[in-house]
Amino acid sequence: MNTEHTSRLWRTRQYGFSMIEFLITAFVLAVGVLGLALLQVMSIRSSSGSRALNTAVMVGEGVLESIQSEGRQRMLFLKFSGTAPATTYFGPDPITQYYAFDGTLMASSTNSFFTAVISSVDVVAISAAGGTKRFTLVLTYTDTPNPANPTATITRTVTLTRQVAYA
Repeated sequence: MNTEHTSRLWRTRQYGFSMIEFLITAFVLAVGVLGLALLQVMSIRSSSGSRALNTAVMVGEGVLESIQSEGRQRMLFLKFSGTAPATTYFGPDPITQYYAFDGTLMASSTNSFFTAVISSVDVVAISAAGGTKRFTLVLTYTDTPNPANPTATITRTVTLTRQVAYA
């Protein structure tokens, strides 16, 4: 009777994992690792797109700063009876400029990454003391959302506005 009791205890106790438990664990782990790999790929795609968008905003802000600087210079020259500086942005509308990816102004659209179209509207009409214009900068560039397929591109647009006092 003692041997029968011992063999019954031996059968009811389990030691280690069965093959089914091991396969289920391996499957769950594989699904988790594949999900993390997909998340990494999506993160890399998003990162490259946000880098181009960030650069576009920086280029646009630089152009608007140049416009504002020219307006200030024109006001100072008028106030101190000097000769007004050459007009770059306060001339005929619209102005189209081309920029490289690093924000360098380019002479033509050849090898350019960003295209900037600058237009303006009078907010306060010009008088003897000057006026105010609202400048709108529309910056376009071509983005490749899927690096695995570089022929599939999307045209992205960034629009920035700023009011500038000038003379």
